[in-house]
Amino acid sequence: MNKIKSLGILSLSALLMTACGGSNDSQDTAASELPDLGDRYELDENTPAWKLDTKEETTKLTWFIENDGFNDNPWGEDIVTKKIGEDLNIEIEIIPGDEQALNTYVASGQMPDIVSLYDGGKSNISQKAAEWALPLNVLADKYDPYFYEVTSDDTLNWYKLEDGNTYGYASFSNTEEDLKSGAIPSHNAFVVRDDVLAALPNLDFTTPEGFKDAMDQIHEKFPELTPLGFGEMKDHLGALGGTLQDFIGVPWVDENNEYYDRNMDEEYLTWINVLREVHSKGYISDDTFADDYDTVLDKIKNGEYAAMLVAGTHAYQPSFQGLMDSKPEAAYSPVDAFQSDKYDGPAMSQGGLSGYTTTYISKDNTDPIKSIQFFTYMISEDGQIAVNFGTEGESYYEGEDGYYHLTEEYQDWKDSDIAAFKEETRISEIPFFGHDNGNAQDYIDPDDIGWAPAVLRFQEWGKGKLVPKFEVDGIDPEYGTQEARSLVSINDEFTTAIISGVRSDSEEEFDTIISDFKTFRENQGWDNIVEVFNENIQENINKLKD
Repeated sequence: MNKIKSLGILSLSALLMTACGGSNDSQDTAASELPDLGDRYELDENTPAWKLDTKEETTKLTWFIENDGFNDNPWGEDIVTKKIGEDLNIEIEIIPGDEQALNTYVASGQMPDIVSLYDGGKSNISQKAAEWALPLNVLADKYDPYFYEVTSDDTLNWYKLEDGNTYGYASFSNTEEDLKSGAIPSHNAFVVRDDVLAALPNLDFTTPEGFKDAMDQIHEKFPELTPLGFGEMKDHLGALGGTLQDFIGVPWVDENNEYYDRNMDEEYLTWINVLREVHSKGYISDDTFADDYDTVLDKIKNGEYAAMLVAGTHAYQPSFQGLMDSKPEAAYSPVDAFQSDKYDGPAMSQGGLSGYTTTYISKDNTDPIKSIQFFTYMISEDGQIAVNFGTEGESYYEGEDGYYHLTEEYQDWKDSDIAAFKEETRISEIPFFGHDNGNAQDYIDPDDIGWAPAVLRFQEWGKGKLVPKFEVDGIDPEYGTQEARSLVSINDEFTTAIISGVRSDSEEEFDTIISDFKTFRENQGWDNIVEVFNENIQENINKLKD
């Protein structure tokens, strides 16, 4: 089980005093309201309870998934749910739905047995989980202590509510150890064509003057190329926001562990002004601000850009690989860029402790004993192998390399019709208990993950550059509040301001655009939003432990 390294924020004793108040009473009360095990099995902390359970009748549960497009094919008709069902003697009806459907369940007072939300634990319903969900820690203590062997202490602590209980468990919740392990890739990079680097070996993209000079050299040597491009920016800021700030190493909290205004950081705005100068020379095409995803794919595959700043390189890997295959001398390689003497950057970002989805066991659950077994199984190596590979001997085998591989039949199916393969097998299609660096990873061949060689070189550059930013994980105001609505407007205006700033004709015009943006956000109640940020940052800090 993982532990968060000390952040030097709070003492352990202070955290314990804060976290433990009233928690024992709450846990005792919750446990007393649960059914007894009876003679189903005896607890064994060294053995998962699903292997001990003697219940003969198949347990039938309902599972609401907050995604109205999720695959709701009948349970057991695909190799993944068939395997899960056989191991646990369980049958689950999957109920996809949207937020409105979820609200209807809440209002009715009759929740499905299991609930998965795409909210990182930050939605209003997740924050009120004590009203409608069962505490996972209480269920584990009473029915399945092996749960603690497969879960992360850090994730459980992060999701703990004021009563001292943890109600939801997250998928893809990354600890500090995970982020620094090198196993989780960074998906952002500044890349340059290899033939450009070969012809101009002394290019420097790390300083403002060096960057501008590099663009001049590229334009002179390769006039047929657009010197600088980005990933998709249509209707959003793309790489010019947080990604660029991460390259520079802009802080996310200040010395007092309060919100740091990254968007108005002087070093960041200096680099935006550099891009303005580059644009004024025609080195950035205006088309790049309007190109959609498919257009960017085509431009990358054709190698139209000499250099690119890309957020989400994995999303473009078919095109990066296509260029490498067709014109290997022009493939893109990552290089250092956008540095600042003021900061220690780069400080790249990936998902934090809040993770992706959050899954709960409701108080209306028909068999909480089997349900916590389901959680333990799905998080464990057994469950993750079932989810990612199916059944040994039928859909996968263990190779001489020690990794698990799809059988020839299933691999051919996947290669010939990936949509049908996903729909009908559900292999790798149930992400709600998954993890980037978790159980069963030792059995997954890195070559089978699907990263194209063209993108692997970007990820190699990113190793050691991922930095935990847990303090600002999910700090936005609660959905539906005035602050949340105002923040949407401010973020939209910021996108407009930065793109307009890059396209502006002079430094004076650039400064006016930034000044006008500051005035706009002040009129939108920016101070109140910052106050919410700081309250949420403090809550996050209180969750972290030595």
